[in-house]
Amino acid sequence: MTPQKKATVVSSSVAAVLTLIKLAIGIASGSVAVLASAIDSVLDMFVSIFNYFAILNSEKPADKKFNYGRGKIEALALFIEGIVITISGLYLLYEAIKKAIYK
Repeated sequence: MTPQKKATVVSSSVAAVLTLIKLAIGIASGSVAVLASAIDSVLDMFVSIFNYFAILNSEKPADKKFNYGRGKIEALALFIEGIVITISGLYLLYEAIKKAIYK
C-alpha cells in the first residue's frame, strides 16, 4: 500500500472515531455545537474515502482508453472537494446571516 493510500485510510479511521465520540457527547449533552462538529467529521470521513478511491484510480497504468494514465483524477478529486467545501461554507454563511437578521 502506498503512503498516500495509508494516509487516507488513517484519516478515514480517525474521522470515523471522532464522529462517533462527538455524536455520543453531542447527544448526551444536547450541544448543537458538538453535533455540528460531528457532522463536520462525517464530511471529513467522506472526503478521505473519496480521496482513497481517487488515488486508487490514478495509480492505474495507461491503457487504450487512457493513453497517458489517470494521474489527472487526483486534480479532479481536489476540484470536487473544493466545490463541496465551498458549498458547505456558503450554506453556513447563509444560515449565520439569517440567524443574525431574524433573531
